[in-house]
Amino acid sequence: MRCAKWVVVVGCLAGLAVGAVAQEAPKYDELKKMYDDALAKMKNSQDAKNALASEKDALAKQLDELKKQLEAVTKERDELQREATTYAEKTFNLRSYHAAWQEFLKRYPPLQAKWRLFLDAELLKSDNDAPTLIEPEWPFRIEG
Repeated sequence: MRCAKWVVVVGCLAGLAVGAVAQEAPKYDELKKMYDDALAKMKNSQDAKNALASEKDALAKQLDELKKQLEAVTKERDELQREATTYAEKTFNLRSYHAAWQEFLKRYPPLQAKWRLFLDAELLKSDNDAPTLIEPEWPFRIEG
């Protein structure tokens, strides 16, 4: 049995050797074509690499621009948030002051009545002109 296995293995190796010897060496035209194909593939690969590098540079510039825009928007947002906080504090102060004023007026009804008369006066209505607080002829006014 051992001998039969060796015979089969040797026969296969001999067949491969005969097949390898039977192949002719590639001709010059085939080698030239293979060389040109490999050269074209390398050139295409290099072109693709260069295109990717230029695209990377363009994207890097775009990224820098977007970072600048983001920074500007962030600064603007922070400024608006600061203003909103300031206005919220002012609004709170005005509301608390108004509530305290209302409570004060509730404790002193005569003052509350005077305050209502003041608010109802013609002076504060929107259709009236503002009163003149300065006399136009003040330094040159002659009495008598």
